[in-house]
Amino acid sequence: MSKSEEGGNLTPQNLHVPSLTFPSSASQVTEPPSFTNQVKNSSSVGEGTHFVETSNFSDVSVHSPKLHPPPQFGRQNQQQSSPSLSRVADVLGRGDSDLPGIETEKEKQPVLLALSALINHACPTAQEISALVSIKQSIGIGWVVLGFIKRNLCDVLLGSLDLSGFSLGVKYLHLVLCSLPLGPGFVETLKCGSNVCKEPLLSVFLSSLRGDRGRPSSASSSSSVFAFLKTFIAAGCDLFDRQASPFFLQPSLPSSLLHLDLSGNRLRRASMQAFSSALSGSSLASLLSLDVSYNPLGPLGVGALAEGLSDLTVTPLPLQTLKMGWVRAGTKGMEVLGKALEKKKLTALLTLDLERNNVTPSGLQHLTAAVTEASVPNLRVLVLKNNWLTDENSPFSGEAEKKDYAPLRELLCTNALRDLEELDLSGCHLGVAVSSDVFVTPGRFPKLQRLDFYGGVMGGSCLGSDELAALASGLEAGWAPGLRDLTLPDESSGEKKEGILAFANALNSGHLPHLTRWKLGSRPEINGEVLSAFTRGLASGAWGSLLVEIELRLKKEAIGEGVAALAEAIREKRLLKLQKLVLKFWTFAELSGGTLWGLGWALGGGGCGALRELVVRWGEEKGDEFLGGLAEGLASGGMPSLLDLSLEMATPTEFVPAQEGGRRFGEVLGTCGKVPCLRSLQLDWHSDASFAFVFEGLSLGRLAPSVRVDLFFSFLGDGGETPALLRCADVIRAGGLPGLRKFGFDPHETLYTHAQGAAVGEALTHSEGECLESLEDICALGGVDLYMEGMTGVEFLHGFLEGMARGPGHLRALRVLDLKAFLIEVGGVRSLSDVLSGNKVPNLEDLKLDVQGVGEEGMQTFVSALSCPQGLPPSAPILRRLDIWLSGSAEVSVFAGVLGSGRLCRLKELQIGALSSLGEIRALCLGGLGSGRLSLLSHLDLEGIHLGEIETIRVLSETLVAEKLPSLRWLSLEATDLSDEGVGTLTEAWLGHAPPPLQDLNLRTNELTTAAGLLLRAFLSTGRLPSLERVQIGLDQSGNHTQAFQRRDFEGTGGQIPLSEEFPDILFEYE
Repeated sequence: MSKSEEGGNLTPQNLHVPSLTFPSSASQVTEPPSFTNQVKNSSSVGEGTHFVETSNFSDVSVHSPKLHPPPQFGRQNQQQSSPSLSRVADVLGRGDSDLPGIETEKEKQPVLLALSALINHACPTAQEISALVSIKQSIGIGWVVLGFIKRNLCDVLLGSLDLSGFSLGVKYLHLVLCSLPLGPGFVETLKCGSNVCKEPLLSVFLSSLRGDRGRPSSASSSSSVFAFLKTFIAAGCDLFDRQASPFFLQPSLPSSLLHLDLSGNRLRRASMQAFSSALSGSSLASLLSLDVSYNPLGPLGVGALAEGLSDLTVTPLPLQTLKMGWVRAGTKGMEVLGKALEKKKLTALLTLDLERNNVTPSGLQHLTAAVTEASVPNLRVLVLKNNWLTDENSPFSGEAEKKDYAPLRELLCTNALRDLEELDLSGCHLGVAVSSDVFVTPGRFPKLQRLDFYGGVMGGSCLGSDELAALASGLEAGWAPGLRDLTLPDESSGEKKEGILAFANALNSGHLPHLTRWKLGSRPEINGEVLSAFTRGLASGAWGSLLVEIELRLKKEAIGEGVAALAEAIREKRLLKLQKLVLKFWTFAELSGGTLWGLGWALGGGGCGALRELVVRWGEEKGDEFLGGLAEGLASGGMPSLLDLSLEMATPTEFVPAQEGGRRFGEVLGTCGKVPCLRSLQLDWHSDASFAFVFEGLSLGRLAPSVRVDLFFSFLGDGGETPALLRCADVIRAGGLPGLRKFGFDPHETLYTHAQGAAVGEALTHSEGECLESLEDICALGGVDLYMEGMTGVEFLHGFLEGMARGPGHLRALRVLDLKAFLIEVGGVRSLSDVLSGNKVPNLEDLKLDVQGVGEEGMQTFVSALSCPQGLPPSAPILRRLDIWLSGSAEVSVFAGVLGSGRLCRLKELQIGALSSLGEIRALCLGGLGSGRLSLLSHLDLEGIHLGEIETIRVLSETLVAEKLPSLRWLSLEATDLSDEGVGTLTEAWLGHAPPPLQDLNLRTNELTTAAGLLLRAFLSTGRLPSLERVQIGLDQSGNHTQAFQRRDFEGTGGQIPLSEEFPDILFEYE
């Protein structure tokens, strides 16, 4: 008998260990991992191995397996039993060296080695271990793994810990933190979640960060498991100042910290003051990167942060990355930041991100002054996107337009940015006079690699023809010789094309030899001649051989020659390195069938063999030529690397489809191996007949389950004998689209019937065993007039819901059901109720619908589905978002009843529309919103309801208080006929009762004047809304007032300081 059989020198290599499967994230862990079953079924471990599912870990009840060693490890041990796995973990968690119930090393070793071998064989990643310890079902296994890592009994490393999905209580968090290993290389990256960052867990977490884990007072601070922490991520944790400040005041964060991410929280001035205090105390002296983006810092918060960064008494901070996008800095904040930079305490800065900060020329000039004084001499990345760099008065200010180009011109003309590699000016509305004199100096930006003028969330960056010509001349002269990524603006001052042609000539002359990314927006002057000037150069090989990304958005008709030249460039393999191609042509572009076929064939035929993403929007008047060419190319295996394919066919009304192209395309898609790497497919069709042929081809095969499919049926009424939705239903029923994720349809202009809708709906739930496991979103697109003759769309929708309810299967992955585009009648409400009460969508979170006019009986049918029917678990309590339009006092009373019943207690967002009478609003408030059963509601949207009568707003005001809606943060009263007196009634209620913790108040599209402004000013001065971050105020519904008049009308005159200056922490937007 060998020594290993005797239990003497057993090694992990001597054991045959079954494979273990660990979850990749906490969201995937719905039950304990397969640890127990896999070991239980392994004969190599021993016939005597058996498990008990539940055990106690110290004083915490946890589900975990019990392991007893096999009796055949040694004859002398055949009748002995070993300690349970939970007891082993308990010992490992305490750091003891002995195993209870085992007296000798000889008896202990086989147990530990067996478990060690199991863990080493599974080799769980840090993310998988984090997922295990984040939920109750698997924390026992996770604790065991942590214990083995801590005692160095396995070879698994834990370099990071992700608690973003942690869903347990204080004891479990303490358990996990006390079980973490110590020393360099362990837990160098820590990511928090919103649960961990709230009391009572936050106190335990902060104590662990400080090193207080119940050790003796003599223990050194280096004993903290986070003593070697380098990266701390608390992004999107809903942190307020009171929760974030202790991280810096204690201090809790270790001096080893290099990277700090606090983005996406609710931080303001107090937390930034605490952070600055930590900087002055040298506890964060090694910090290299800081991200505070997407926090409502406001000018005061930005000022507190900037002062902390500049008032360092020690050596300059080695900070290299500072991200402050979307922090509402404004002019005041930019002024403080500019002055802080001028102190030259951040000379190591490499990246500065100031996206969407309402930066106007007045604010930009302070940054420009700091830059020109060489305060950031090493800056490589400067992001100024989505600001108003040349508009002194942004549209949100409500003042008349006032241009000032000087600060931006000075910034672009400085010699202090010679190390700059990326400059992002996208979405900045630059204007037409900013750049004509800034591109003349050769070598101005010798290292610039990325220049972005593209559109952003606030529109495009307008550059006129003269400015483009100047940029072209500058590039020819070597203004930025190393440019690799160029995005031209999609707005222009007209259709003068000399500038864009000059730019094309610069490319064709080889003045941008390193270009790898090229985006061209839908400028009005880009016609066929201009497009050809660019694409002929590509076809000839004059430029573009290094391109990995091309994006073209074109609105002109006659572009056929340019598209043909692009196809030639692809076919001649001039773009072999291309990985992403976006082509969006106007619907009525004059593209011949031959041109489209040639483009499709070139793309699919291997001309871009490295292509990973393809997005095409096109239209053709006759045939499916592009699809036919693409299908032939794909059939030859010409796209072996394609991952993502998105096609939108936007045909004119007179489109005449041809069968062969679409059918062939569908057939190739459904053929295994033709597009081997495809992972996502999006098809958006505006032609019923053409789409029907695609599904006819798909019916001959099937897509792999790994391919995520989004389908949108946006038809224009050219339906054939068998509509596309019905052919799609056949494919779904046959299992041809197992990865279907989104399903959107708009049949209101087709002749679809109730029966056809039923066939489509039933296909989605047709089989208990083969239901769609990936379908997350069903959306009814478009809309229909209530009085439209025939109301075919509504009848189809009613049938669709009836079919869904009739099928035997379930849509367990469905999260969104958006039916708001169609008015649902009584019959449809009954079918929808059957879907909900029949547990067809057990995990539904977002429901949108319009049930105006269904009557009291119809509403009663609907709300009854929100109760637990026939012993089935209801879907209603899962709802997080509900958007409903309804009318009639009786119907509203019924709906309010379900709001007050607690059945919708998990609602976080509620939008209610179409209410107009006092009786309706009284019923809603008294029985529903004011019931106190919506404690989690954070968003309330009442846009469009009628609040013109003072009694109506009084009833609502008595509901909008913290006692009844304690979590309300976002309130919209847009377009509600709210008057000045109504604002007074609302603020009076908030003076008499504690208001909810509002952060965003939307009062747009109401007839508010100076009186409302005075009332709001007086109320805000009381400090009753300390969390308020934004107030939106807009034009009246007539639209007669200009924005400038509206702002003066609201804020008043007579020497009053603007609201934005009196309350700098609040952003006031006038739209």
